[in-house]
Amino acid sequence: MRTTKSQIEDLIVDLNDQWNRASLKMDTKKLALLYSDDCIFHFPNGTIEDKEWVMNLLSSGDVSFESIENQDVRLRVYGATVLWTSKTALAETYKGQHSRGEYLWLRLWRHTGRQWRIVAFQSTPCTPLKAS
Repeated sequence: MRTTKSQIEDLIVDLNDQWNRASLKMDTKKLALLYSDDCIFHFPNGTIEDKEWVMNLLSSGDVSFESIENQDVRLRVYGATVLWTSKTALAETYKGQHSRGEYLWLRLWRHTGRQWRIVAFQSTPCTPLKAS
């Protein structure tokens, strides 16, 4: 039986919910399964990192998430690839510094073998435009 676009969208929404729950619990085993081994991460500070770096950060205890609220979620299905975007309110602590903000998140999911995995992740801070 062939998987429909709607079924793929439902599955990706569920997988993103799993990602949120795993992040809030700091479940690094679950997160490691959701990221492809060659996943690329673009962070708000302009750095580009790989899965190994991210997993080391998450395992270090230097970061924790208090809340993750995805809004305005949009999906585009392109065969075995899905583009997932959201505006996300995030509360986190990094090296003892608490912060809260809104970000535009982009995750690129790819069906590899028998499962869907995140192959790219980008987080861009939402900042109001300043009048000139």
